[in-house]
Amino acid sequence: MQLAVEKEKDTMRGRISAFLQLFFSQPYLYALFALIALKPRALCEVDELLASVLGIAEFPLFRTATYGIVALVFACYLLRWIIGDIRRTNPTLLCILGMFLYLALITFVFDGASGYHIDWHAGFALMMMIDMGLQRERESLLRGLTGAFEFWIYLNVCSFILFPQSMCEDIWTPEWILGNRVFYYRIVFPALALALVRYHVLGKAWLVRTALLTAGCLICFYVQRGGTALIGLAVLLALLLWCNRRALPRYLMPLWFTALAAAGFAGIYFFDAQKLFEPLIVDVLGKSITLSSRTVVWDAVIPLIVKNPVSGVGYLPVMYLHEILGGSTFSHTHNQLLLLMLHGGAIATILYLAALYFASREAVRCRRSPAVKVMALLTCVFAIMGISEIFHNDPIYYALFIFLSRAD
Repeated sequence: MQLAVEKEKDTMRGRISAFLQLFFSQPYLYALFALIALKPRALCEVDELLASVLGIAEFPLFRTATYGIVALVFACYLLRWIIGDIRRTNPTLLCILGMFLYLALITFVFDGASGYHIDWHAGFALMMMIDMGLQRERESLLRGLTGAFEFWIYLNVCSFILFPQSMCEDIWTPEWILGNRVFYYRIVFPALALALVRYHVLGKAWLVRTALLTAGCLICFYVQRGGTALIGLAVLLALLLWCNRRALPRYLMPLWFTALAAAGFAGIYFFDAQKLFEPLIVDVLGKSITLSSRTVVWDAVIPLIVKNPVSGVGYLPVMYLHEILGGSTFSHTHNQLLLLMLHGGAIATILYLAALYFASREAVRCRRSPAVKVMALLTCVFAIMGISEIFHNDPIYYALFIFLSRAD
């Protein structure tokens, strides 16, 4: 009797596994999920635009679609974990989830709000989707995910042609489908990296599409530019050339580059180290020696961090940040680690560093793989760019950690 029950359970697990594998084996499904979960700048305005066209107060299409994806991916991931299709629990994924849940909790404690952030809901769905795909349908995942990136990159290039000056005439800086010079590269950099990964993993049959996507990314860099983006591109190309014919050195890992970024920030804040690069900052990039007033923002934010160094204060309303920053237009800290320390204190920062540690540990084991090199170096570059920008609200940023954590 016991054997019959166990056999029936195994049969049921096999049927569920086969159904899920068939369901996710289509790259178009991954592409559809990623199109929304990537949350490019253009999608942020969809709900407001549709509401104005229909003449109603609210039309939450993007929000509803995002939650639908989150629920579906979470249910599928949980099913696969129950039936044993997920080989092992991913500590990187758990650390990131723990960090965001803590941020939601501490926001509730300080502000009585839930800490709702649709960005991290979409991002966590994307991370779970990638974690499943790398274990069960690697080829389908890479084809679908890069297909979603191709859609947004080519659409952005088309917007350059249709709106040569800007899609929005009444804002302070030119903006197209993927946003302005501060936002666009958060999609373009991962698109460029994943195009190279797809080529290395799936073979030369994808060379033409990889070349076209690379060209599209470079057009975006040329048109939209931005000091942080150009520095990041230069660093990424230099690192790729350095590691082209050798195993990825252990010191070129995201955790070490995060420590380097922290040291760079300390050098700028305490010792004005940016003055050593004044010709590059002022003459080449056309920025002020205060890094476009970022040092002024840091002066205002650090006292808030010192008041709650362990717990943080949760998500702060944008208007409050404007107020504490002296009425400026800045809505965040313009530094990745400072943002984590402000919102979640030492607890959130430790969880973030733990996620980086686990991801780096797995990447070291496969450091001869060209695909692992590309993803590791991109994450290192984001760490350096994090000295003056944040990627906390960009779903694909934490998804990069998952690629490294499943490097095998």
